[in-house]
Amino acid sequence: ECQQEPDSRPQVLLFVHTHSVLSVCTSDGIHDYLSLDEMEDIIEKNGLTVKSCEELIRMARENGSTDDVSVVFGTAE
Repeated sequence: ECQQEPDSRPQVLLFVHTHSVLSVCTSDGIHDYLSLDEMEDIIEKNGLTVKSCEELIRMARENGSTDDVSVVFGTAE
């Protein structure tokens, strides 16, 4: 039986706002357990804050993630 290796590459999301570009990089412990819409909702509600990171991790855990989790935010103007 052949088992497929998990894809542990980060997912990078870019959100373009009027005056800046927001970059969000997550590990598979986050993006395999949350939809893009869920991630966008959290970030739009809380901004690029520690609270958003905590919410992303909390929701991923609630959805069954037991993997390592990483979240990195960045901005460019």
